[in-house]
Amino acid sequence: MHSKILLTISFISASALLFLHQFALIYYWYWLYWWFDILTHFIGGFVLASLFAYVYIFGVHKNIDRVNVFILIFLLTLFLGLVWELFEVVIKSTGVFEPDYTIDTFSDLVVDLAGGMFFYLIYSSFFKPKEINKNNPVRDPRPQQIR
Repeated sequence: MHSKILLTISFISASALLFLHQFALIYYWYWLYWWFDILTHFIGGFVLASLFAYVYIFGVHKNIDRVNVFILIFLLTLFLGLVWELFEVVIKSTGVFEPDYTIDTFSDLVVDLAGGMFFYLIYSSFFKPKEINKNNPVRDPRPQQIR
């Protein structure tokens, strides 16, 4: 059930990001509204974190603790934010020698991380691990010698 909710959140936020980015390119919103780049980077960080959670946490590694989820979301968002900034330089969307390039890149990375951390807050609030009933603990099905 949780994985379906998470997939829905990922799909809706990714669709919103794609829609906003396309319209921003067509109607020059990135140049008309100074804050629009911030919005799309925030949503991008959120999308990266939610897709990571869906694929990794609910697919590959179901019993991962919250500290590791936080660290992995932080590092993945930072890494992919850096890759995106490098991509912008390669396609000449932005230039390394433009004024305020360093400030813009740093703020983009911070906002990417803020989007990822916002997802982590939602994840840690709503997707809590199942509690073990002290009176009826969950039995490990593996044989005793393997545990």
